[in-house]
Amino acid sequence: MNNVQLKGILATDPRLREHGELKVVEFLLGVAKPGRLKDESGNYRKGNLVPIVTFGSQATNAVRFLQKGRRVVVEGHIASDFWPPERKPGSRLRTQIVADRIEYLDRPSGGRPSEPEPVARSGRGR
Repeated sequence: MNNVQLKGILATDPRLREHGELKVVEFLLGVAKPGRLKDESGNYRKGNLVPIVTFGSQATNAVRFLQKGRRVVVEGHIASDFWPPERKPGSRLRTQIVADRIEYLDRPSGGRPSEPEPVARSGRGR
């Protein structure tokens, strides 16, 4: 089973790339670490930044309606890419979450179009 559900805050604005007719959007999602929100000193704990990617119409909606600071729930699956180095020794590994569904938890702040239905689904299968 390869299912992931994350609730967090966009740490970056969505970045759109187009490959022919395929639209791809990537962003970082800030996710709190499990446990208490504050450490022993009373400071807020640092969270994790998780790379998210989505495709097609969901990518279009993400660029249109999401921005840094928006709260969302992302449901999807883990995908990893592995490739040999071009110049340096060793190999490279990239792991990210492919979003099959994004639920918007709050309303955009000024300057963005009005919100669509709060749930968007990807056209890609797992």
